[in-house]
Amino acid sequence: MNKIYNYFSIIITCIVLQNKGLQAQQLPLFSEYLHNAFTLNPALMGWENITAIGLSHRQQWTGMRNAPQTSTLSYQHFDNRYNMGYGAYFMHDRTGPTSFTGINLAYGYQLKMDGEKQGLYTRNRLCLGMSLAGQVYTLRGRDLLYNDADDEQIIDANQSKLLPDAGVGVQYFNDLYYVGAAIPQIISMRVKYTKDSVISNLRRAPHFYLSAGAKIPIGKKNNEQFIIPSFWVKFAPMSPLNFTANIRHLWKYKLLTGIGYSTDGGLQFDAAFNLNKQYRLGYAFSVPVNGLARYLGTNHEILFTYIIASNGKGWFFEEVKNTWKKPKKKEDKTE
Repeated sequence: MNKIYNYFSIIITCIVLQNKGLQAQQLPLFSEYLHNAFTLNPALMGWENITAIGLSHRQQWTGMRNAPQTSTLSYQHFDNRYNMGYGAYFMHDRTGPTSFTGINLAYGYQLKMDGEKQGLYTRNRLCLGMSLAGQVYTLRGRDLLYNDADDEQIIDANQSKLLPDAGVGVQYFNDLYYVGAAIPQIISMRVKYTKDSVISNLRRAPHFYLSAGAKIPIGKKNNEQFIIPSFWVKFAPMSPLNFTANIRHLWKYKLLTGIGYSTDGGLQFDAAFNLNKQYRLGYAFSVPVNGLARYLGTNHEILFTYIIASNGKGWFFEEVKNTWKKPKKKEDKTE
């Protein structure tokens, strides 16, 4: 049996030419990772001290057929009384003939450190987080391309498998910088798709992330402009180490612009606008600069966030009062 997929042939060719990894890690990549932070590290659930609903969509490698696409729908809530955040997100990721759809529940607890208690920082905290998920992995056999379409030893129907997953993370942050580590995909297992005597395997591997960043005030007024350098390191077994570095400029908590580079050869640009404090609209664009742009095309990512409430102590959002809460009725003290 000779199985040759057009989708993978281009990737393999690029790997041979460049001798570097396009062996994509199994979890989706985001250019605007600071705005999807809790999907990468559950300890960051509640990091921004906001209650919000978010939408995002990423189209990767527009020059290729059946290129990766990732969509998310999320809800997060931070409880100021107990210093904890919790929420959930729905994610659908599709790459060629394979895809996964998952629902993730995440929880993060923030421990106040001495610097905050002494009034040296607005926030000085150590965050611990965990996530639980149920994910459906699907193989669309009819989307596979073969040299011999009449070969009986092929899987030509759609098959799905429901798998559990879990993640853990830790993050330290204050008003000036943050550093964190996470294992967003802990459970390693092999997914088998079978038809009669035919077996197709998909091996799921754990992922390891490390991230850090700083918020540096610039200009005469300390609360109006900031430079935010950051990096994100990603590692998975049998996959190249990936390092992404960004530098962004935040202006009056209304406009965030940035540029970044990844060791997979991608140069990226992003911008996000905060409208009326409650709405954030963002866009990211990246292009390979390692000679593969003619094969892969470009990457595009859009996101929208609706801020229900914010205490104004986070890195990117001003204070927003929760208009969803009904005001408490005043007691009638008349005799």
